[in-house]
Amino acid sequence: MEQALKGQEGQEDTGLGTAPLSLGDEPESLRRLRVLDEICHAFASATDAEEAYRGTTRWVREAVGDDEAAVRIILPDERGHLRVVSAEGASRAGLRNAHSARDDVFRSKRLGLLPSSSGSTALRMPLVSRGDAVGVLEVVANGEALERGMLTLRAVA
Repeated sequence: MEQALKGQEGQEDTGLGTAPLSLGDEPESLRRLRVLDEICHAFASATDAEEAYRGTTRWVREAVGDDEAAVRIILPDERGHLRVVSAEGASRAGLRNAHSARDDVFRSKRLGLLPSSSGSTALRMPLVSRGDAVGVLEVVANGEALERGMLTLRAVA
């Protein structure tokens, strides 16, 4: 039993079994669980909105595996109009009709994908709390990276 808790040589016990110490060798399923765990911890420990926005950007980029991904958080203002409250990273995709697309995602609570000619894809996900839309998360990144991170992003949005 003691040996099982220590794990194998060169590995660390994560509470979810043993995980390689090198993240590059980490299995995809374990990486997703680690990212989900870290996202939850980041939100629970945020002391203000700006810290939550920074944590969101960091963990969205980690989830999709793209440190250069453009991440925007869009929330309704006091009149109910959607406004960008946080934006990091240069957009790599044309965001024509962004306001209307964001409104559609917010109202329908369904995600939207918009591929661009640059090879990037804009993903818009509704942020939902207790069944109500509270905002939109917009990520512009490589389409393949977004596909890889989609399950993790959907779990927390």
